Amino acid sequence: MSVPTVDEQPVGPVVVGVDGSPSSQQALRWAAGQARLTGQELHAVISFGLPLSRDAAVIGGSDWRGDAAEALRTTVESTLGGPGSGPVVQHVVEGRPAKVLLDAARDAGLLVVGSRGHGGVTGLLLGSVSEHVLAHATCPVVVVRERRTATGRIVVGVDGSHESQRALRWAARQARLSGSAVHAVGAWRVPLGSGLTVRPEADWAGHTSHTLAAAVAGALGEEDATGVVQEVVEGHPADALLSAATDADLLVVGSRGRGAFAGLLLGSVSRHVAAHAPCPAVVHHDRSSTP
Repeated sequence: MSVPTVDEQPVGPVVVGVDGSPSSQQALRWAAGQARLTGQELHAVISFGLPLSRDAAVIGGSDWRGDAAEALRTTVESTLGGPGSGPVVQHVVEGRPAKVLLDAARDAGLLVVGSRGHGGVTGLLLGSVSEHVLAHATCPVVVVRERRTATGRIVVGVDGSHESQRALRWAARQARLSGSAVHAVGAWRVPLGSGLTVRPEADWAGHTSHTLAAAVAGALGEEDATGVVQEVVEGHPADALLSAATDADLLVVGSRGRGAFAGLLLGSVSRHVAAHAPCPAVVHHDRSSTP
């Protein structure tokens, strides 16, 4: 599947947060595979910070940077030490985990985090950290959950917004590189609200199907759109996506969408999807649309 030229080459390295936890090891493996797939550099980042303590002797007698560097080196070697593993640029940075990751990914093409991690001094992948990163990143963010059996399906949420079309193009490029199929999902619900007059006869499903088809064609072109499986589902957008991604290799959503009854990519939906996806989830941020 060919995609628009603007999306042919990813910009910047793949940046992955590491803290030594099993979740961060999964994230590192996924990031390494992605870097090999796209030809991007792989940068592994760990943070450290001095604990809040009045015991100066304890603080002065500890090599926090050295400990963090050793934890990073050990994790990289134990996770990627086999034959065929490419080079990994390792970064040890003092600071709060979320800020460290956001700064490291300022010029990245992709930021990868685990779904959970250690706490403490080197904890980089706590739920609150990944949530903060999802909200403020300027590049696509992947929250990794291990998917052991590949099915060759990439599910992407589409609501017609510009952000969802960018997410669709990202998914299409990923599918082309990995030999996967793209499954585009649109969701609809009869709008409910105080004082709102609902027309039961309105063709909500038909409207959503038209919006989905137009968005796919607009994002990928008429020819490539024919290779995309399109599905319209009645129900809450997050539920529709999670159900469609039950056996997917990857679930892709935009960071925000247009809202209203067909809105599939509202911030709350992308956060819910990232938190509960049964497979790695990509929340697509576009640098050009970042304030």
